[in-house]
Amino acid sequence: MTDPAAPAAPADTTTAHERASAVIDRLHAYWAGREVVLLVNRYDGATRALADELTACGAVIAAVVAGSRCEPGAFGARHVWNCADHGISLPRARFDAWLREPPAELVRWLDDLDPDRTWTALGTTYTDTGEFCSRPVHGWWRREWAHWEDKTEVDALWERAGTPAPPYEVLPVDSPDLTGAVARLDRGRGVVLAADATRSALGSSKGLRWVRRPDELQPALDDFAGTTDRLRVAAFMPGVPFSIMGMVLDSGVAAFEPFEIITLRDPADARLVYGGTSTWWRADPEVRRQIRHHTRLVGERLAAEADYRGMFSIDGLATGDGFAVTELNPRHVSGLSLWAGWPEFPARLFNRAVQERVAGFVDSDWQDIEDSFSEAIRRSPAYMVKIPLEEGQAEQGTGTVLVPGGPKDGPESDERAVRYSIEPKALRVLDVDQPRQDGAVAPLAAEVANRLCSAGLVSFLDDHAH
Repeated sequence: MTDPAAPAAPADTTTAHERASAVIDRLHAYWAGREVVLLVNRYDGATRALADELTACGAVIAAVVAGSRCEPGAFGARHVWNCADHGISLPRARFDAWLREPPAELVRWLDDLDPDRTWTALGTTYTDTGEFCSRPVHGWWRREWAHWEDKTEVDALWERAGTPAPPYEVLPVDSPDLTGAVARLDRGRGVVLAADATRSALGSSKGLRWVRRPDELQPALDDFAGTTDRLRVAAFMPGVPFSIMGMVLDSGVAAFEPFEIITLRDPADARLVYGGTSTWWRADPEVRRQIRHHTRLVGERLAAEADYRGMFSIDGLATGDGFAVTELNPRHVSGLSLWAGWPEFPARLFNRAVQERVAGFVDSDWQDIEDSFSEAIRRSPAYMVKIPLEEGQAEQGTGTVLVPGGPKDGPESDERAVRYSIEPKALRVLDVDQPRQDGAVAPLAAEVANRLCSAGLVSFLDDHAH
């Protein structure tokens, strides 16, 4: 029994940001001086960011095992083992499977460098083995989680969570009833076909086809030949393509800010073009509330049904007064842009520690993480926009172009100055003088691409124009 005369415990006067910042100190203490072997399928932005976090936390990247060529000293490593140097050619999708049974010469190479096997391995987002050459793999991806990444399976989870999704049917890829399903589900703008994940995990706009008319069905099915067993046929819904990330912790589910997925379309062939993400976009306040509420519900289902911990994302479409979800990624994806508002927070290493259920991380307070992350994202919105182009489609270089963007806050103007760069196979949006009132970047990106490259691309604005 509490002594009524005992002094009351002092109230906690720290802020959510200050409490969440303690995670940074704990990550530094956890990694300081640890030697690491990185397992990477290629040298790219995601692997560089992971390496940067390790270095910032005091870890030593002792070695790299690379599926595609990494130069000596890549990631600051003392030693690099390139598959190509040993006669091994691996498609990107096979690298993580190859790590489960590494060749004897690789085991010997690593044992010569680390004879006591004290190094810790870190792999890609999809590295699905907890051990590599008798060394622990920190924050590895559990293969059973892939079940919910399958676009033909996830609707059952939406239904149990009560989360809105487009009308759909799932059929074998060779079903004679596919034509009938397209007719039943078309609400006037066609349907979207989504491949299952039997052959590979598919993200972004991969494995998707937009079918607007009956004559477009067979060419779409030809594209799917040999790559999938089943297709989800879902009604095409107009709206802003968005994603939201959440995080399952022992204490509950944090839901962060919805952000825009830059998805453009080519009306000539119904091709979907993925072009990056932006946290500039602001959903309608009530729609934002609904999206975050359902993100929590889905995270709770993942925890209950898959014993899940860590980051996950939900993709969907935001309409004027609601939303519908289309895809679940039970992993840490790009687009959160926490680096812009809180660059010193090692989000990737935090997520790996939560996946591993390391004390001091998995038991973090969900509300502190949600509040501090969301505040940083709102304070410093950022975007990464890269529109793929055909080689030679436009002259390389940088410049600025004025595009329509709707009225600004202040003097009336319907133009935005957009700074861009054109690379051999991509158009990048580098800067916009001021965002649209809703913060959406996709309409501006489509206009720049069409002005400079005759790309013929359209954004979600064209859905509302008819």
